[in-house]
Amino acid sequence: MFWVVTEAAGRRTTADPALLGLGITAADEELLTAGWSTVRTADIDVPRSSALRP
Repeated sequence: MFWVVTEAAGRRTTADPALLGLGITAADEELLTAGWSTVRTADIDVPRSSALRP
């Protein structure tokens, strides 16, 4: 199993424009999870955790 914990794009509450672009987008997440037989995700406030199984 492979674990990924990353910030989800657009969930950060800040006025700093440099920080607003951080995080994984839905398109990035789709690319990351493609090809894995089982994908389980959980939102942990701003971060998102994904468990990927071959």
